[in-house]
Parts: sequence; structure tokens; C-alpha cells
Amino acid sequence: MIVRVMSEGQYRVDGGLVSQLEAMDQHLLEAVHRGDEDAYHRHLREALNLVRQGASVPAHELVNSDLVLPGADMTLRDARRLLEEHPE
Repeated sequence: MIVRVMSEGQYRVDGGLVSQLEAMDQHLLEAVHRGDEDAYHRHLREALNLVRQGASVPAHELVNSDLVLPGADMTLRDARRLLEEHPE
């Protein structure tokens, strides 16, 4: 699985972590929709820590991302705005 972290780059994450990462992403989305700042930052930190255990994809390698996560410095407000602009 390829995960893009906005403003950071892409990571190749072990396939065995996909369900765990998808659950984290769901918790992150729920926190954004609820406007729960503490939960947003907690779930984002957990997801980023998991993703960063993967191998960094070289910048010159062009691969599609299976999942995109906000960068560590993205605020809840900015994440909400981004989701409104780009609904899935």
C-alpha cells in the first residue's frame, strides 16, 4: 500500500497493516466531522507513526497513492476545509 503524507512524501506500507491503517483513517475522519481537535491530533499522530515505519518512496518514483493523510502540521480546520473541497 502506498500512503501519501501531505507536504512530506509517500511511504510504502506493509500490506499486513492495511486494515489497521484503514481503521485509523476512519477514526481520523470521524474526529474531523465531529470537530474533535484532541481526537484529530491523536489519531493523526498514530497514523503518521505507523506510516513512517514503512519505506520512503523516492521522489523521482511516480506511484499512485492508495491513501492520503494530512501532514503533521495540518490543523483540524484545514483538514475539514480540504474534505469539503474534495469529498470522496
